[in-house]
Amino acid sequence: MSQKKSDIPIVATLEHSGAVRSVAFHSSAPLLATGSEDGTVKLWNTNTQECVATLVGHHRQVVSVAFHPTADILMSGSWDNDVKLWDTNTYMCLSTRKVQNYGVSCVAFHPSKPFIVTSGFMDFPKLWQLSPDYTTLTLMNEHWRNNGESHPSVNCVAFHPSEPFIVTAGSNSKATLWLLFPDNKVSWLGDMNCSRGEVNSVAFHPTLPILVTGDSQNVKLWQIIYNQRSMVSLGSNPQNTDMMRWYSVRRIDCIAVLEGHQKSVTSVAFHPTAPVIVSGSEDKTVKLWRLLPDEKSVVCMATLTGNYKPVHSVAFHPNGRLLASGNSGKTAVLWDCRVLTTERQHEMALMRGVERTLVPRLFSGRARYLPYMSAASHLLNKVTGQRGPKFFLQEEPARRTAAAAAAA
Repeated sequence: MSQKKSDIPIVATLEHSGAVRSVAFHSSAPLLATGSEDGTVKLWNTNTQECVATLVGHHRQVVSVAFHPTADILMSGSWDNDVKLWDTNTYMCLSTRKVQNYGVSCVAFHPSKPFIVTSGFMDFPKLWQLSPDYTTLTLMNEHWRNNGESHPSVNCVAFHPSEPFIVTAGSNSKATLWLLFPDNKVSWLGDMNCSRGEVNSVAFHPTLPILVTGDSQNVKLWQIIYNQRSMVSLGSNPQNTDMMRWYSVRRIDCIAVLEGHQKSVTSVAFHPTAPVIVSGSEDKTVKLWRLLPDEKSVVCMATLTGNYKPVHSVAFHPNGRLLASGNSGKTAVLWDCRVLTTERQHEMALMRGVERTLVPRLFSGRARYLPYMSAASHLLNKVTGQRGPKFFLQEEPARRTAAAAAAA
């Protein structure tokens, strides 16, 4: 059964004079930022759908935009090798810094620390510290080694919303998980071998040890399996040793391949509250995938066709009520997805059950969610001030079958 047109209606189509390569929502203000190949960043009021500012300064296409998690600051990255920081109240550029040598591919703010991470083509990812007035970027770490090897070109980079993880995705058909220490060192934790082509996008689940990637073929779900008994020492720093003990990764398993896009998947994201994934593709569509724990499966619950050119970027609003997509047709499309926060989204998913992908490992009876406060979490609290339990997915040894044990 097909999706009703009224389920997820288009709110507005927002225009640039070039392809829209990146979209991002402000965490609290009614603002959407769009970065374009026309070299500009536009700010849009999501209530009125009016353009409130056009930020000019980059000399080449803007491929990544990101809002600061708490301050009224916007960051933009461009193929001109620069990152710019903008005040979203005055629309003034506060800082410009060359951060990569061959073009910026992605930028991201740390959720709680004054850090940003940048990635580029034919270049290392780099960790930067922000000054309190947002006018200066100081390079903290650029020597990232992927299991002893140099990192290739990186298309996408992201911080975990609560854990000390960074994930990168690149041209070597892999996504890579990294551990960020309090002393700003970065250590390789594991790789996700995604496809024979490039990995274009990667995102963390808001609370669970799950990631989603978009590559040249499909959308893939990955589960981080922690090695509770292993301890790896990276030196005399007791904080680093303690963190490695709690965050030692045994492996990262592909638990589902979500097929349906006809061309390369360019952007993926998790809904902030609902069990929904969004993916955008060069096939001109945006797909919504719903996780169904009771049915132990994932289904494509909707295919949105309001983009008439290849899709470059997708993003949910932090409250989950809006979805934005940017495309090669010089537009960003704003969707009303309030239905995803209601029981109606479960009904929509069941209606599309013919496109179901079984995920028995993720939703099996041998899995449970364990809240805990680790020593590493206490350690991180000293730096971030965050509180609260952490949640990990862990198999119950007493209930594991012989086949599951052999597979492990």
